[in-house]
Amino acid sequence: MVKKTKRKVTDADKKKMIDLFKQGLTMTKIADQIGCSRPTAINHLKKASLK
Repeated sequence: MVKKTKRKVTDADKKKMIDLFKQGLTMTKIADQIGCSRPTAINHLKKASLK
């Protein structure tokens, strides 16, 4: 199993997460498209008051 490297979630990534969430994508699909973990996507959307 290859371990993913951590990277910083940018403001553009956060905007894309919000857009994808509004389109109805699942947290798993959002995380896959952004390149982050599912919990990271959830945390950022909670901070944006969307989740």
